[in-house]
Amino acid sequence: IDVDAGAPPAAFRWQVDGGDAGWLDFDAASNAAAEDARRRGAGSAAFTSPYGSYDLNLEFMVQINRATGTARPVRYVP
Repeated sequence: IDVDAGAPPAAFRWQVDGGDAGWLDFDAASNAAAEDARRRGAGSAAFTSPYGSYDLNLEFMVQINRATGTARPVRYVP
């Protein structure tokens, strides 16, 4: 069964581990880029948010800041 069949593109909310701030939602454009990559079965995605440019590794579920190299865990929730 395809759980994504007929689901809208932003069926999931993507979040990044903000440390002491807890899990922080991606902005709308970054969420759309991440969800599109997940639905296509891609291993990665790239996006720019108000906080910087990132590479998203879907295999390891981390986002990597292109400027600093800092990696943070990500997750998606319904």
